[in-house]
Amino acid sequence: MSNAFSRRIRSAAVVAACVAAVALVPAPAHASPLVLDVSCWPEGGLHYGCQVDTLSGGTAPYSITWLGGHAGQYSFIDTCNYGYRTQRATVTDATGAKVTDSVTYFCTDLG
Repeated sequence: MSNAFSRRIRSAAVVAACVAAVALVPAPAHASPLVLDVSCWPEGGLHYGCQVDTLSGGTAPYSITWLGGHAGQYSFIDTCNYGYRTQRATVTDATGAKVTDSVTYFCTDLG
């Protein structure tokens, strides 16, 4: 067997061993996509409250910002004139990934 041919066989065996070793290394875990669901409900009078019902995926910690500047899991609307309104929450996770959900509801004086 020639020296060159022997070196190619050994090189191929080394490459095959390296490929097999790499295949045994698990792929890095990736966070699942952010999932967000919000809802709003009447509080009485012209007051409505909104909250994050579902928040999953992504990478903690999360920040939640509501339309109008409120922060946190809950948002309360102090004045809700008669008619349709929309409230929106945006969640940002530790990696900067964002998801937004909104809910439209009908405001009425609940007395």
